[in-house]
Amino acid sequence: MHRGAQRIRFVEERMRHRILITLTALSGALLVAACAPNAPLPGPTPIPPLSGPQPTLDPRLSAANVSASAGNAGDAGAGRALFEKTCAACHGPEGEGLTAPSLKTSTFVKGASDQAVFDTIAHGRIEKGMPAWSGAAGGVLSDDQIRDLVAFVREIQD
Repeated sequence: MHRGAQRIRFVEERMRHRILITLTALSGALLVAACAPNAPLPGPTPIPPLSGPQPTLDPRLSAANVSASAGNAGDAGAGRALFEKTCAACHGPEGEGLTAPSLKTSTFVKGASDQAVFDTIAHGRIEKGMPAWSGAAGGVLSDDQIRDLVAFVREIQD
């Protein structure tokens, strides 16, 4: 055999040997990693059940404890100031709609009773991303403030 061919054969055998050693080492490392105890995965975050009445847009199903007309019809001026603080970020400064629907042209608001609009604000539209605003439903507004918002929403209707 030629000296150059012997050298090539020697290098090839050496490379095969190194490859086998490398593959054996990797297999061992994978086996050790697979057998090592794993940290337990955290369980699902519990979701507390909804307390109080379930939100609804159907006034016949409304479970609101307070009527929209209990005591007063609401003050649209006070409702405007409150709207700017709590609603304008989603519904726009004039109710024209930004990330939430327009309240100026809403067919729901146009055709709904004051009680239905009150219930929607009070209990939110969770499935649509609108939170409950009533203090009784976990929000920050009183019933009088919600009545003021209803009066303002009625005032801005096109």
